[in-house]
Amino acid sequence: MRNYSSLTDEELLQTVSGLHDVSLNDEWYSRHGINFPYRLDMFGRILNCISYQVMQDSECDKLIVQQANEVRVHRQLTNHKF
Repeated sequence: MRNYSSLTDEELLQTVSGLHDVSLNDEWYSRHGINFPYRLDMFGRILNCISYQVMQDSECDKLIVQQANEVRVHRQLTNHKF
């Protein structure tokens, strides 16, 4: 199991292979609250960090939308960027 905690987001994105890496996803989720490779941009939109495309909620998996909504609520309640 590789330790990803010291890598930047960019380095995490570069380490991706075609295989699902549970450790990488866990680290990404701890930083962004959404499964790899998604995060919210400053406007609360879902961003695919590999393709750099903003995704509409309707285009995303139900779990990603649920996680995004949790991060949005967290941001509203705490005025904190997740």
